[in-house]
Amino acid sequence: MTTRAANRKLTDVRLRALLDHPPSERVELKDGTVDGLTLRVGPRGRPTWTFRFRVRGEGGITERGTKLNGSRYHRVGLGTYPDVPIKEARRKAAAYSDDAAAGRNPLADFEENAVDKRDTVAALVDDYVAYAERSMRSWRNAKWMLNRHIVSAWREKPAGGVTDSDAKALIDKIARGIPDPDTGITVRRHGAANEVRKWGSLLFQWGIDERRAKANPFAKVKAPKLGTRQRYLSMNEARAVWAAANDMREPWGQAVRLLMLTGCREMEICAARWPWLNVQKAELIVPPEHYKSGRHFLVCLPIEAISVIQSLTRWNEGDFMLSTTNGEKPIAGVPRKIIDQLHKNAEKILGGPIPRFALHDFRRSVRTHLSRLEVDAHVAEMVLGHAIKGLRASYDLYGYGAEKRRALALWATDLLNPKENDVSDGAEILAAALEALEANAPLNEEQREALLAHAGKAVR
Repeated sequence: MTTRAANRKLTDVRLRALLDHPPSERVELKDGTVDGLTLRVGPRGRPTWTFRFRVRGEGGITERGTKLNGSRYHRVGLGTYPDVPIKEARRKAAAYSDDAAAGRNPLADFEENAVDKRDTVAALVDDYVAYAERSMRSWRNAKWMLNRHIVSAWREKPAGGVTDSDAKALIDKIARGIPDPDTGITVRRHGAANEVRKWGSLLFQWGIDERRAKANPFAKVKAPKLGTRQRYLSMNEARAVWAAANDMREPWGQAVRLLMLTGCREMEICAARWPWLNVQKAELIVPPEHYKSGRHFLVCLPIEAISVIQSLTRWNEGDFMLSTTNGEKPIAGVPRKIIDQLHKNAEKILGGPIPRFALHDFRRSVRTHLSRLEVDAHVAEMVLGHAIKGLRASYDLYGYGAEKRRALALWATDLLNPKENDVSDGAEILAAALEALEANAPLNEEQREALLAHAGKAVR
């Protein structure tokens, strides 16, 4: 958010121009007449008056009896332009200013019945996201979730008008899911419902702390029960997804391939910076502030991952590897529409349906196939950065480095260069074996192995 000091008084001409041509990012225009009165306007073109003040006397009294201004600033919304014209906004702000100078908090008189009804949900979300950007690593997730689900449902609804029943109905609706437009199958979305409940609760709790809300409608909403997700990609599926990612534009294709090769969490890759990379040592070191457990994490990059990284554009406006803003900002994960397109293209390559997958399923796939490749369980867990029982919680950065490197090299080789006799997911071989059985024809070695792997018994 940008604050612009007014070099001239706000006028109706200037404000109407903002309505016709909203700025690309939210700005605050100081009035220049009443100190503390500002107009906030963002890309949606909804100019909102706010007044910021401190109450005289809240900061205490000096030895000489002089009342000090409070250390805490208060902010109150005065309505939106043009519903509240400039003169009316100045009149309200001036009245509040007089009260504050006299030691009276102008919010006190109407706080009980009106403080949480002066903000729309959209305005509350805008301000909370600005706060989250300054104080949370996960602010992009907050922004996406709140705008995607809460603002879209209650945009112009007064924040104080959102009830417990409204919050419960929204969470239930998200959890039920919506039918897939292609298949008509409805997939329940308990995970998304839990995320919306979490961010909705944080939003309204922040509103209470800022005296812009009186109650948290999500406080009594129970979290939907989450089933343990077991989805992982078979090797045929993984290879089809890899091939589909090769055809995707930058940075989405590279993001998907790096996630598949390393087993990292989404934002460990999507927010990666060039200074984290050491090409000569083929490693990426994620700093503590970007890692889930708050410690450094060593990613031992297979040669295939280095090749993907070297295909990236080196931007000149920032040091983020994966970016759509010339390196100034990282991508905020891979959008659902990109994953949907990846899924469709992978099905075309495989020549058959693939069950729905999420990016985190790549991480589960790496762990599953490392076991199949007979990688030691401790090493496989270290590859993913999991805490291991019996090991020290804080271990040497390069502990298990060589083992992790061999494990990811083995996985990359299996993913990109399948052996001719690889039957880890021999769907086509299995189909041929079944046809041979029906025709009473002899089975070859790979057909017998396919039946052993998939049916769990020998066919001779």
